[in-house]
Amino acid sequence: MCTDTIVLCLCSYPMQPPVVRFVTKVFHPNISRHGDVGLDSIHHNWSLALTISKVLLSIQSLLTDPFWYVCMEPTIGQMYRNNIRDFNRIARLWTWKYAMHDYLKPLSDSIVPKTLHTL
Repeated sequence: MCTDTIVLCLCSYPMQPPVVRFVTKVFHPNISRHGDVGLDSIHHNWSLALTISKVLLSIQSLLTDPFWYVCMEPTIGQMYRNNIRDFNRIARLWTWKYAMHDYLKPLSDSIVPKTLHTL
């Protein structure tokens, strides 16, 4: 995986939440096309008790178990809810294309619907 995957800006931390952004494109309902993370605890419910390790653990949990009810990318959230097989296939392709392209070759780029190429 790329080493520049996450950027943390700790300018006013811990009084304000850190700014967390993915540099690598991620196919996920809770990660915006700009790399912003849709995590309530770093946007609206910040607490001084939340450490950087807890923030990163929350992001890891969100990546593993997407919250598709309210998401930053509704099209991807709808695919996750209605067609998990296609979601997983496209997520794997994006992982290869944007994070692992030096290591593996994809099976085919044609498995991605044209509407998702613009994300």
